[in-house]
Amino acid sequence: MVVDTDSGSQARWEAFLDALIADRELLTKRVRESIRAQLPAYRLVGDRELDWGFRIDLDGTLISARAGHEAVTDEHLAGLIPVGETRARQGIPIQEVLLAWRIGVQVVIDRATEIGPQLEISPDEMLRFVRALIAASDRAMAIIASAHRGAELELAAREHERRAAVVHEALLGKLSPVVVRAHAESCGIDPACDYVAIRAEGSAEERAQRERRLGFQSAVTPRQGLGAIIDDDLAGFLLRPPSGQIPFAVGVGPPRPVERLQESFELASRALNTMRAFGLVGAMELDALGLLPAIVSDRAVGDALVRRYLEPLASSQAEIAASLRVLFECDMHIEQAAEQLFVHPNTLRYRVGRFEEITGANLRNAKSALEVWWALQRDALRQRQTA
Repeated sequence: MVVDTDSGSQARWEAFLDALIADRELLTKRVRESIRAQLPAYRLVGDRELDWGFRIDLDGTLISARAGHEAVTDEHLAGLIPVGETRARQGIPIQEVLLAWRIGVQVVIDRATEIGPQLEISPDEMLRFVRALIAASDRAMAIIASAHRGAELELAAREHERRAAVVHEALLGKLSPVVVRAHAESCGIDPACDYVAIRAEGSAEERAQRERRLGFQSAVTPRQGLGAIIDDDLAGFLLRPPSGQIPFAVGVGPPRPVERLQESFELASRALNTMRAFGLVGAMELDALGLLPAIVSDRAVGDALVRRYLEPLASSQAEIAASLRVLFECDMHIEQAAEQLFVHPNTLRYRVGRFEEITGANLRNAKSALEVWWALQRDALRQRQTA
């Protein structure tokens, strides 16, 4: 107990606590008014809902205060768990929940000091009451905070699953256009806008960092886009393509309405597959990759050109192929390519001539030059795949 054990003190103490409990309606009104005045988040909570939570708080803490500091247990305060969970579902931040609790405690203390002298509660008894009330309050706030956090995590998981479902619906074309638009709008997406589909490489450990880099985690309303995992890739859609230096591969599709994002995603996926194949990084659309996507997808043509232009070179293949790659990268400028290869221009001219003699190719002919370039790219791709 928190008071002396003589019958007179005990009777006064019980009468004091009973009086506070009997003042439940007055205390509830005062708490409601104080919380509404000081905490904006609570202004959207109805009177009945707000009063319900405080009555649970009041009954639990007063019962615990009656039991005394040492006797306060989680069982006394277990009824507060639904309060913390409910406030989380109402969107009230935990900081304001705890401030509201402090306001309630102060209202009870103020009322206790009003009625204490009338019931002959001594200063020492009042001090013990306040200490017991604060002890119960501290334990209660810990319970409420834990319940609030648990509910927040549950809500976040559900919201994450809902947004991921919308991404799958939009990018994979699983539902009708009307349903996709409605579901997207429910997640804060403006269905009147066009979006670009995104498909990026990355492991699960890198996901959060890459979501932030691409803009999927923006809190702007309406949302700038949504992201999810599709076949181990980070996929989604954004209002605008990613900008700046991006140190990993990101395929970007063309702008489309949310109900037609499947078209954009197919092209973004093809762009990412091409970038992976050739070891490219950054954010790129399919158009920017030129013929590389065709080299990746049409292996039969590439393999035939390798047999036609590279395999006849036999033991000279590696040296001549490397020289030709640099020559193509230098727009067929012999002197510039020779400088990069650290050879004399005549040495490079000899290699080119030897290549044309063995294969019958003519690099001054556009068709022939394109076929040779294709063969070189296909050969480089095969080397990357077998490395």
